[in-house]
Amino acid sequence: MALTVSVVIPSSASASDGGHRIRVRTTIQAAVDRAHPGDTVVVPPGLYHESVLVTKDHLTITGSAAA
Repeated sequence: MALTVSVVIPSSASASDGGHRIRVRTTIQAAVDRAHPGDTVVVPPGLYHESVLVTKDHLTITGSAAA
């Protein structure tokens, strides 16, 4: 069963420490695919129209402040 979630990342969100920080450059899915357990995927503020499949344990996805 697939689950589709729409997420809006506010500009006031901040990343947590631990593991490597993977910045979203193209899509959230591409960043999640590059990440390893314990990493944090850092998403810039914005509205993202994509479905993201997370199959890894101990992965954090969080927003970042506007650059």
